[in-house]
Amino acid sequence: RGQRNAWVLLATVAPELAEWAAFFAAGSAKRAAAEAGRARAVTMREADDLLRDAAQFVEVVERCLERAP
Repeated sequence: RGQRNAWVLLATVAPELAEWAAFFAAGSAKRAAAEAGRARAVTMREADDLLRDAAQFVEVVERCLERAP
C-alpha cells in the first residue's frame, strides 16, 4: 500500500471531515511555496483567512472528538 498524505487519510477515516480535508489539500501548493520562503506565495489576506479557517477546523475536530465513544 502506497503512502498517502494526511488529508487523504483524514477523509478516509473521518468522512465527516472530508470537505475540510479537500479544502486544506487544495492549498498544499501555496503552503509548500510559503515553506520554501517565497514571500509572495500568499497575500496577507489569504494568510489571515487560512488562520481563521484552521481555527474553525480545530473547533470542528474538537466537537467530533467530544462525541466519540
